[in-house]
Amino acid sequence: MDKNQNTSGQDKNNQEQYSLYTEKIVKKPGNKIKRAIKHIAKVVGSAVVFGVTAALVMAVVYPNVKKFTDTEEPTTRQGTVIPTDSQTEETREPESTDNESASGQNTGEQSTSEYEDEQESATQGEGEQESTSETYQETESWIDAKQFESMFDIRMEYAFDAYKPGVNEYASIHEALKAVVSGIRGSLVSVLVSEDGENWDYISGSGVFGFIAAEDEEYFYILTVKELTENGNLSIIFEDGTVTGGIYLTGDSTTNLAVIAAAKSEFEKLSPERVHTAVLGNSYVVEQGDPLLVIGDIYEQQDMAVYTMAVSSQNFIMDTDSSYRYISTDIAASESDCGIIVNISGEVIGLIPYGKEGLSGKIVNGYGISELKRLIERLINGKVTPYVGIHPQTVTAAMKEAYGMPEGVYVDSVEADSPAYYAGIQSGDVIMAVNGETVTTIRTFQNGIYTMEPGTGAVLSISRPGRDGYRDIEITVELGVE
Repeated sequence: MDKNQNTSGQDKNNQEQYSLYTEKIVKKPGNKIKRAIKHIAKVVGSAVVFGVTAALVMAVVYPNVKKFTDTEEPTTRQGTVIPTDSQTEETREPESTDNESASGQNTGEQSTSEYEDEQESATQGEGEQESTSETYQETESWIDAKQFESMFDIRMEYAFDAYKPGVNEYASIHEALKAVVSGIRGSLVSVLVSEDGENWDYISGSGVFGFIAAEDEEYFYILTVKELTENGNLSIIFEDGTVTGGIYLTGDSTTNLAVIAAAKSEFEKLSPERVHTAVLGNSYVVEQGDPLLVIGDIYEQQDMAVYTMAVSSQNFIMDTDSSYRYISTDIAASESDCGIIVNISGEVIGLIPYGKEGLSGKIVNGYGISELKRLIERLINGKVTPYVGIHPQTVTAAMKEAYGMPEGVYVDSVEADSPAYYAGIQSGDVIMAVNGETVTTIRTFQNGIYTMEPGTGAVLSISRPGRDGYRDIEITVELGVE
């Protein structure tokens, strides 16, 4: 009995000992869920912190650093093609097309593949464009006025360090202007005058200013001052030093211009190297602010070349049977001014008349060359200017509306003892036609008169004001010589 009892006790003790070593610690069911939530929160929190940090770095640091670099982001605007630097710097052979055509061709030379790459890049970047815009908006709030000013100053300093116009550029501009002066000098002459053929009058010390306006196989035709050359023997000194006699052809009293013919025989039928005809430009296209050169007798000095600009090109001077547009410069005037106005292409676009009261003032003014071409042609052909004797004015739209005037040329005044005076033309008349040809401006009136010669009759169709309005009449004027 005792033995069995002892055996039973030992089994019991062994069971209890085994149960002690195999016991498991079981956690509460709710702890596992909490741990998972904490782990996820840590991961999400870390991601949020990292994202915010990255966003701040990109928003603040990157845009400011980028402004100090030369690297530009590719454009994300579709349809815009920006020429590459290699295209603008590429050396090209001279072509027969003009500069505008060549420029237009260069800007369109970007390859199709480059354009497609830009389109693809633009498509991929559509989603980034909004975020970039928002980023820049955020950036603006981070930069105050002092920071912006500092950044602007740095960029300006960088720009000036990259390119500084200096002596070379300044010298290049003046070399170009000197080339224009040198080119036009070949058409300039001095006209010497003598009453007896022996005692030459060196007017102003170096002769009368003139320039070669045209030429043919036998003669150079020189435009000069009527008042100083119409009476006397003439001698012409050309730019290369050649001296030849001058033949006075004819002059115009209104503009004080005259044409002298100089024989080419002194050049032994050869074309002189340094003597040539000036190019007559188009004064109608001269605009306010255009750069100009005035060459001639200026500042009471001879043989001057002054760089200036057109301060005005739309003013008119009303004169006998004419109205001329003139060009104004910013050069101080003197009584003996005489010369030409030249554009930077070396073309004569204006004439400064000697002793012309209508153009005198505090600044140098000159006739627009386009206004004088018909007159110069007549003078070269030895034809005197036909004379009517009126001071005309083109009837404007405002004059029509305010006074009910018909279209034509308004007679502002009539000169005493003129053909118009003796024919019965009155101040206030409106000339509507010359010999049946309609007249709408002073220029058309001049052209109609220039087709005739002094001593012939010009039939003028006139509308004359009266109590009952305008009535049409015809008056024949026998053209004279002023």
